[in-house]
Amino acid sequence: MAPTCHEFHEFLAAHFPQTWTAAGRKAQADLSRSEPLFVEDRCIRAWALAQGQPVPEALPEVMASLLELDVWPERFRQNCGAYTARQMQCLVRTRVAIAGVGGLGGHVTELLARLGVCHFTLCDRDVFSESNLNRQAFCTQKVLGCPKVDVAAGFVSDMADYARVRTLALTLNDDTMADFLAGADLVFDCLDNLAAKMQLEKACQAAGLPFVHGGVSLQEGLALASPAHGAAGLELLYGNSAPEQPVRQPVSVLAVTGTACMMVSLGMRVLFKQLENPMNARKEDRQALRLTPLYHLDCGQLELETFELGS
Repeated sequence: MAPTCHEFHEFLAAHFPQTWTAAGRKAQADLSRSEPLFVEDRCIRAWALAQGQPVPEALPEVMASLLELDVWPERFRQNCGAYTARQMQCLVRTRVAIAGVGGLGGHVTELLARLGVCHFTLCDRDVFSESNLNRQAFCTQKVLGCPKVDVAAGFVSDMADYARVRTLALTLNDDTMADFLAGADLVFDCLDNLAAKMQLEKACQAAGLPFVHGGVSLQEGLALASPAHGAAGLELLYGNSAPEQPVRQPVSVLAVTGTACMMVSLGMRVLFKQLENPMNARKEDRQALRLTPLYHLDCGQLELETFELGS
């Protein structure tokens, strides 16, 4: 049975009397005005243990249940007001799969982890090299030669030990795609091979998974999202055929980080839209979901443009 506000307040008063006494009056006043209550990590862990839940494994669901009461983890204080408690619940429970954990993928992973996402599948067969130092989020001199997925998973775990990170150090193809997509709610395409991008989008379409695409070159970046059961966009964007071998493109870290921000924003837009259109909605309503606009960012000119594909 879900906890009540009264039960949680009684627990805080009993186990954290100094903290609760100091903040008690203000918290009660806040609650009377239906304002959120912010609680430190140690309190949430103690509450989870008192409920018989394993720590840290159960913390994502414990945090989601407290958000139902408008009780926010202190680590998400600055998210409050930018996002609703219901949207934060969505982020905490969402399972993301990120294909490629280098330039775009590293920044996407970090942004999602800081926003509150707790469940990750990270796929990349590559290791960090010196040429990655100019733009890849997790690349430092200390990790040169280390697998990208292992370094990324270590970062997420250092920031949130309750996060569940599954790593796949492999190439995505017909044999590995199903394992990569297993259990995912949202997929991010951070690959650097156009043929592989198109293969991933088709697999997401077949699985009914929302797909967020990003691409960068020089000081420019593109981002696009296709909702679950929605239309595909990469053929409209790039044509029907793609080269098997990618051509090396110079790229600025400004384009990489800016495009990663656009991708995460688009992914959140798709997720939050699904809150308004749950899976038990009418089939025709789900199929009516369309591609987001194509977003084009030019960091050199400080310009952001949008285009409607297929229009």
